[in-house]
Amino acid sequence: MKKIGTVGAVLVGKAVSYARGSTSAIDKKVMNERLVVERLGFVNDEVGDLS
Repeated sequence: MKKIGTVGAVLVGKAVSYARGSTSAIDKKVMNERLVVERLGFVNDEVGDLS
């Protein structure tokens, strides 16, 4: 199988209140342990803007 890329880092974060009543999960942290991936993404990773 041909190698097409390398994952350098995986970052996850929690959605928190942000400016003007919005929500953001921009403050993501590098994860050094193995993570579980489900159909919608990494477990414990959240998205702030669901629109």
